Amino acid sequence: MSRIRAPKSCDLYSAGHHPHWIQIFKGANDLEHPPQEGRLIEVSPDGIACFEVGDRVMRIWNHDPLRLIEAAAISNGRIRYQVRWRLLLAGGNYVFCANTLPDQHVPCKVRRSSVLM
Repeated sequence: MSRIRAPKSCDLYSAGHHPHWIQIFKGANDLEHPPQEGRLIEVSPDGIACFEVGDRVMRIWNHDPLRLIEAAAISNGRIRYQVRWRLLLAGGNYVFCANTLPDQHVPCKVRRSSVLM
């Protein structure tokens, strides 16, 4: 199994940042809205990702574009997208939270160091 870089250091679980475990759990158990097969078209350094699902081209934003590129490369660009839970699945086991309003995203809140001075 291929491995990719660790998730970006960020404290947010809002749209486009880390997916919350409840969001992942509900998405995995939502039989009425299964993920749709698609393929990644491109990911820009600013986090805007374009992908094709069926005959639609979608644009989302994610705070960790390099990790998304690495995950999608494992499966030759094939992804799965679950609209209801805003989850983008890539590389088999990697889950990304998608901000469906890519031009309206909140910057990352970087984790503080636990080192005392």
